[in-house]
Amino acid sequence: MDFFIDLCYNQTCNIYEKHTDCGDKIKMTANNKKQFILFILKERLKPGIIFILLFSAYIIANIKNLAEFETEIYDIDTNVYINILNFLTVFGVIFASILLVYLFFWKINNIHRYILFFSSVVFAVELVKNKNLNMSYNLTVLAILFFIINYCLSNQDKDAREETARFFKYENIKLYNIKINFDFNVLMFFVSILVLVYIFIISQSGILRYKSFWSSTYDFGIFAQMFENMAKTGLQTTSVERNMILSHFSVHFSPFYYILLPVYMIFRNPECLIVIQVACVALGAFPLALIAKKFNLSNTNIFLIVVTYFLYPALSGGLFFDFHENKFLTVLIFWLLYFIISEKRSKYIFVYIFTVLILTIKEDSFIYVFFIALYMITLKKDNKFNRANMANGIIIAALSIIYFMLATHYLNTYGLGVMTYRFGIFLGWNEDGFLAIIANVLKNPALLFASLLSVPGKLEFVFYMFIPLCFLPFISKKFNFLLLIAPMIIINLATDYIYQYDINFQYTYGVIALLFFLAVKNLSEINIRHVKKICVMMVCFALVLSASKNYNRIHTYNSVYYAYKEDFIETEKLLEQIPMDASVSASTFLIPHLIKRENVYMIELFAYDYFDYDTDYIVNDLRGVDQERYKNFLVDIKRRGYKKIDSGMIIEIFMKEE
Repeated sequence: MDFFIDLCYNQTCNIYEKHTDCGDKIKMTANNKKQFILFILKERLKPGIIFILLFSAYIIANIKNLAEFETEIYDIDTNVYINILNFLTVFGVIFASILLVYLFFWKINNIHRYILFFSSVVFAVELVKNKNLNMSYNLTVLAILFFIINYCLSNQDKDAREETARFFKYENIKLYNIKINFDFNVLMFFVSILVLVYIFIISQSGILRYKSFWSSTYDFGIFAQMFENMAKTGLQTTSVERNMILSHFSVHFSPFYYILLPVYMIFRNPECLIVIQVACVALGAFPLALIAKKFNLSNTNIFLIVVTYFLYPALSGGLFFDFHENKFLTVLIFWLLYFIISEKRSKYIFVYIFTVLILTIKEDSFIYVFFIALYMITLKKDNKFNRANMANGIIIAALSIIYFMLATHYLNTYGLGVMTYRFGIFLGWNEDGFLAIIANVLKNPALLFASLLSVPGKLEFVFYMFIPLCFLPFISKKFNFLLLIAPMIIINLATDYIYQYDINFQYTYGVIALLFFLAVKNLSEINIRHVKKICVMMVCFALVLSASKNYNRIHTYNSVYYAYKEDFIETEKLLEQIPMDASVSASTFLIPHLIKRENVYMIELFAYDYFDYDTDYIVNDLRGVDQERYKNFLVDIKRRGYKKIDSGMIIEIFMKEE
């Protein structure tokens, strides 16, 4: 205890010597030391502060147990292995350590709250990353974390430093408060660092997933083969999208891919597509930061918003599911919204450029452009509608509808038709088309209300989308915010197509940009005293939910690949033996590794159409196969004229005999 007292007393004396004349130094007398001991016990080691430090030590001790036992911590039988004496010893050591930290940095105001804050956030992350994907459990953890964060960031304790100053009779000294200030250029530098880190982590995990033969035909095999054919012929041709040779334009109208083609032609491999996609999503941080600056948020809060963006579970969730054009919506919509709120004279040129880019992504991307255009029309300046915004908004809304009509006409006439089946809950018998869907909703809105949160999966989806944003998109005094919520209702909730309300797929990326824009805009209208607290909560909630959803993915992709690396390399070498001009039928997870060949078809073992494509080669994925059933199936393969020419730990290759 004497060590702690001497440490704190010497720090105090050194501080106050700086504020006194040379002849008026504070002297370390025995009497002063005794008074200082009493002061520390009375003011800096109050029972409430001691309790906070004890509670923090308890949390940290439990973090150790979570790290040691992982998912087994939820089994009551695990308690047998937690020795109470060892736990108390660890607890005591941790408490002594954080008490030392507290006394060493006692001049920092509310240091005990910072200790509680960081230990609680780490504990929450450890809890959810071990439990995995259980939203009810996550909500429990987040609710407790909310109260702790609110306490830690609430009005600070009495300025005990002033009490210390009065003790030494120098009242002009105050406690330090931790403040971080930097200019916008420094902010953008830090954002650039985050972008690079994000690209590295997510790209590496995606590439390892591909190398571990976990990327499937839908959707990675489709687009990997399409880009390879685009590089050869300039045409968006695939053979695996519908197991027949056709243009991707027959399924979706996506000329945007030609913008990405030059980059692909430089590297010419499937991994390149993974990096391109992650990089474009990460680059959305720059227009997001500019939007937040436009709404006059502080640089510290802008940084916290950008961190929330990178931790947002729906952003990384879909990136682990292969490749898709929808994922390029986020960055483009951010730029469109930025130029809409910009006051530059040339802004409308960029508004039209990004409008066109968004429309070229896919036929249904008109929904985002249409509602953004309506929002643009409603914007006011000095409580007056902006005529230029209104005129250009009307033009853009009209262009989006015309584009959609032309694109759907093309798909219905020359392609396989528009996928209205995803909204089949609004179509009656023998009805088809979007006009019928709109008419049915207008006639009977109860159908729409009944569909929005009709299954538990949709409620979970809503939580993942809004909790990291503290439900800020809804906190608005103006009802025009509903125009930017509408795409989420249409695309993600008014459907029974399960993939559209799952953050692990591609249907969230346009909505993400709109929700972040609304969150930033509404945040700028909140009392400035609460903004930083909300931004910190956003970061913490996003971190916890992202850990729940994505931690095990990243860990699994890395651990599995390096555990079975030799088997995966062997499989790649075996597939390379198949001639480039040969036709191949293969299992879904093998297709992305065969895309250099033009005639590749997806088959599944034991399926009725297994032999329908009469290809030169058949490749079977042996992982998870019922071996007894497979042995019997080999008889059929041989009877059809195929012989096994090679095999490995993962695959077997058969060639058709002449």
